[in-house]
Amino acid sequence: MSLIEKIPPRELSGQLGYVFLAITLGFCLQSPVFSYSNSSEREDKNSVSLEFIDEAFKKDFENFGKFNANAVISGFGLRQTNPDPTNNKNIADLSNGMIIVEQTNGPIFLFAQIGYYDILDIGQPDQRSNKQTSSSFGFVPSAYLGYKVNENWSVSIGKLPALGGYESTFSYQNLNVVRGVLWSQTSSFSEGLQIDFNDGPFAASFAWTDGFYSNKFNWLGAQLSYQADRYQKISLIWTGSISTNSYTNTNTPLLKNNSQIYNLIYELEIKNWSFSPYLQYTYVPAKPEIGIPASAQTSGIALLVNYKFNANLDKDGRAYQKISLPFRVEYIQASGAPGSGTPNLLYGPGSSALTFTITPTLQYQKYFARVELSMIRLYDFGPQQGFGFDQQKQAQLRGIFELGILF
Repeated sequence: MSLIEKIPPRELSGQLGYVFLAITLGFCLQSPVFSYSNSSEREDKNSVSLEFIDEAFKKDFENFGKFNANAVISGFGLRQTNPDPTNNKNIADLSNGMIIVEQTNGPIFLFAQIGYYDILDIGQPDQRSNKQTSSSFGFVPSAYLGYKVNENWSVSIGKLPALGGYESTFSYQNLNVVRGVLWSQTSSFSEGLQIDFNDGPFAASFAWTDGFYSNKFNWLGAQLSYQADRYQKISLIWTGSISTNSYTNTNTPLLKNNSQIYNLIYELEIKNWSFSPYLQYTYVPAKPEIGIPASAQTSGIALLVNYKFNANLDKDGRAYQKISLPFRVEYIQASGAPGSGTPNLLYGPGSSALTFTITPTLQYQKYFARVELSMIRLYDFGPQQGFGFDQQKQAQLRGIFELGILF
């Protein structure tokens, strides 16, 4: 089977993806201005609650350029209602224990993230950091090498943050400790190639990857964004499978690895506030030959808000104490009807979920503390698809306390 096979006309979602990619390529080739934005690299300072104060390590190697390094160490304690049979009500673990190394000056640049992590996901059972690390993306979850063609164009290859969705993978990168229910429909990291263009108010990115870490390079993706002014930005994203892939494991769910993902994201800052509403649509076409008897889809909407209190400054004008109050609201609906033969992308065919998360955050110099309360409530969920030891409960509450150091 060729890498790029023809998608049947009935799979409208896949066709829309190709149309979006073509529009993106055409616009990029005709426009002299573009700037790339990635969900793991936030420029809007109010849209983040934790920040590195400065590089902990700087070294200029004469033949290899200047290297910067940061580290994050954090742990959490969690108490939850209706835990999964594999979890306890009370959990304590390392959430981040990583070193981030990058070299960005000169035409060749590199990035590497090394260490252990526990990726908490709302409505999903927790794994210990050692198991999470070994069974997902390994001790080096992200590492890539890039080349800056000129001030606008760059090319990266390696283990890249995946296109699709709004939230990043690790807790310290996000407003909330726990990832959202829309995030769980998207991929975290992919191996492959990414081309970025950066200049002016427009942005573009193009990716050729292995999707949900499948080691088969049959995913394409494109992202367009427009920075209307210093306060507003809008982004369109498409990424998806362009051929059938039967491979499956912990990182590579069969349905999601054969899906198409669409996002429309709007970002707004008003004084101390940031607002990030976004829409998400995912589609899985029927592929009976690999065990997907019918098509399935999810539709979701989310709003992430953060209020940053005025920071306390030191004598050099640097913020040494910052307090923020972020919260997130989400709703997602799966296609089908309870008891139907529609593939399960959520908590059973036809199920839906409503979530709310609030995370008061304090950062004092390089130290931070976060207290989080999250809730997820299910509707029309299937048998043994709910919460609790009997997997029949409708809702789950979690309280989390996270302490950490960014240096």
